[in-house]
Amino acid sequence: MPNKILLVQSHLGRKELGVTFPIALATIAARLVDQYAVKGFDMNLSASPAEDLVKTIEDFRPDAVAVSLRNIDTTNLFDPHVYYNGFVETIKIIRGCCKSVPVIAGGSGFSLFPEQIMRENPAIDFGVYLEGEKTFPSLLENLNTPQHVKGLYFRENGSLSFTGPPDLHPIEDAPPPAWHVFNVDAYKAYPFAFGIETKRGCIFKCAYCSYYLLSNQKIRLRRPERVVEEIVTLRNKYGVRQVGFTDSIFNIPSEHAVRILRLMKKEAPDVAWLGYLNEKGITEEFVSAAMDTGFKVFALSLDTFTDSCLQTMGKGMTVSQVNQVVEALRAKPPAEIGFNFFVNGPGYTYATLLALAWFILKTKMSFGSRFRLLRLNLGYIRILPGTEICRLAVKNEVIPADIDLLPKSLKQFEKCFYFNKNLALFNFFFCGILKRARRFVLRHSPHPGLFLPEEE
Repeated sequence: MPNKILLVQSHLGRKELGVTFPIALATIAARLVDQYAVKGFDMNLSASPAEDLVKTIEDFRPDAVAVSLRNIDTTNLFDPHVYYNGFVETIKIIRGCCKSVPVIAGGSGFSLFPEQIMRENPAIDFGVYLEGEKTFPSLLENLNTPQHVKGLYFRENGSLSFTGPPDLHPIEDAPPPAWHVFNVDAYKAYPFAFGIETKRGCIFKCAYCSYYLLSNQKIRLRRPERVVEEIVTLRNKYGVRQVGFTDSIFNIPSEHAVRILRLMKKEAPDVAWLGYLNEKGITEEFVSAAMDTGFKVFALSLDTFTDSCLQTMGKGMTVSQVNQVVEALRAKPPAEIGFNFFVNGPGYTYATLLALAWFILKTKMSFGSRFRLLRLNLGYIRILPGTEICRLAVKNEVIPADIDLLPKSLKQFEKCFYFNKNLALFNFFFCGILKRARRFVLRHSPHPGLFLPEEE
């Protein structure tokens, strides 16, 4: 049985505006620290990630190395970058240093393409599929008999085997992440770098989204008291004043989110938060509880704006219901509003775009400065395997049935988006304008932010 475990957050492959604390690895580490010597290393904090990873391995001399792949790419057509390439290089570095040590991969990005990633990266010995809190410790105890461990990919006699999906387990009183395994202070320079999990699972099934594939449609809640205890510990022990709720949707069920916010107001009133919100959870009670904690920017992911397109996108709402939510927020100054929309999708027509533009204009006129255009995100759908949008993209001949949705270059990356053929003229001009804007920012801004170049 191994004694020393190294947990590595794989290199993103470019300098980001911010760095996110590796919450998934720290959550797994919480199940290991009582039995093993555990060390965490985030390559994205290092000025010389490859060299520092090699030095960490040489100094620590781990008996097993686990690597997390959180995201495959940016999923943003106008902020193009493939994170997967950084992961591949990370694996190569580790294998070069550790000839006989087990190399274990996992993370949400890995779980979207587990078989393909295992086949493309023979240096990976084991792949943890979906949740790793039980699978990973069980694997460490069964390295010679991995077939006994659920949720695991492993190699056997030259072929790839899978033990089947892991069982769902309750997280109501799950222990807090082992924050100390990583250099906590290094993350405090980045806004909202620390994630807090309040639940798992998503009851919705939006056409483009993979959350329900990764965390199941059954919601498992953490006790609000445990959630807030975690926030208070981060503040008191490490001086953290900003957290981001990692849930696919924070405010569903609304009463659970409200309970957390009420406790935050009492126990941690000086800690700011962010979270993904759903229109159905924008109740009067939730809005009041959120604003009582200092939160005021309600960013809604409506995605589209006609009844037929809302239905096709799996939003489960009508235009009338959307208008009711918007009006409820307008009546709650100083609440601000923002939107995420896709400008292309199945069933879209130019009438859809006109309806969307009219809605944005009306909302801006109604909210005034409380609807800042910088809060408006207009993008294209990144097609992910197993989603309804993937099925529709093949059906509508947007992508070929045999397309590789795990890109290794920017050219491949661009082919992974939904381009409605009926909006060809719009796509030509809209994409052209934003790409020229990106080039302008690169040339003239000393701080280009997310508009960073990438080599092919």
